[in-house]
Amino acid sequence: MNLPELINGIKAIQVAGNIRNEEVTAIEYDSRKVKLNSVFVAVQGFKMDGHRFIPDALDKGAMAIVLDKDNSVPDELFQHNKAAKILVNDSRVALAEVSDYFFNHPSKRLDLVGITGTNGKTTTSYFIRNIFETAGYKAGLLGTISNRIGNKQIDSKLTTPESRDLNELLLQMVAENCKYTVMEVSSHSLALNRVHNLYYSSAVFTNLTAEHLDFHLDFENYLNAKKILFDNLSANAFVVYNRDDANSGRILKDCKAKKYSYGSISPSDFLIKHIEYDLSGTSFTVNYNNTNYSLYTSLVGDFNAYNACAAFAVGMLYGIAEEKIITGIKTTLLSKPTPADMPRNSVMFAISI
Repeated sequence: MNLPELINGIKAIQVAGNIRNEEVTAIEYDSRKVKLNSVFVAVQGFKMDGHRFIPDALDKGAMAIVLDKDNSVPDELFQHNKAAKILVNDSRVALAEVSDYFFNHPSKRLDLVGITGTNGKTTTSYFIRNIFETAGYKAGLLGTISNRIGNKQIDSKLTTPESRDLNELLLQMVAENCKYTVMEVSSHSLALNRVHNLYYSSAVFTNLTAEHLDFHLDFENYLNAKKILFDNLSANAFVVYNRDDANSGRILKDCKAKKYSYGSISPSDFLIKHIEYDLSGTSFTVNYNNTNYSLYTSLVGDFNAYNACAAFAVGMLYGIAEEKIITGIKTTLLSKPTPADMPRNSVMFAISI
């Protein structure tokens, strides 16, 4: 892909300097990784401002710089290095757009399932991925504990990676013939546009409680960050949401996707009944379309019945055979306990997440 083509994938305010008709070798937001003919996107971070490193990127051979601070470096520097200056409203949005374009829209080339909520994201993602794998499909995973492409594990440093890294991972999943990818979508990633421009075929809302207010400052901001995921779904997508959570109506207020509820409150589309658990696991029933399904998970607690029910709903709505879904839930194992994925008022079990 050459530079003029790539520029067409960005909503730029102004393009100046030398626009070379040459192949772009990489998209980078870390100046240390820039190589000849890279495009460097200057992003404002929490501790460091990427605009400070524009001279370094140019010295290393960047052919273009994407920035949202017009006067961060003199225009003469671009002229001296025969590089293009691409001014945008928001560098983070531009990074997501240019990454999606550079990596050839990978989220549209598989079924991407986004999961968000305060608690239950990790557990639900593991249930859903195992359902797909049990049904014979290769599936990717992006989340807190690990990123996986099929059976290959990749260390995870963020619940949701930066948009450039995320699109590269999705492309790897496409290249390795993953049909599905299941992704935890954090409120931070939504607020910081890391997942901007991704195409989801489905999404899950687990629950919402007052968390991460050090970043979002208040509950309203936190809720609105979560809401971004559902606001941007297409009418062709579907949503599975927790009807028992009082915030679900506000979260889905502007969502155009088809909505399916789960929970213990009738008339949930996937109605949870008869939850029983001990130290060995949890059993419960889900009523869907007037049929009762008996489910079991080795994970303990009411909240794990809810997580498993959300996964059951996703599997059913993708057309996975019910016996594969039930087996997938029963055989799901987690790498390690994550107490942050549990409600605060729940009993702690070592195998629960």
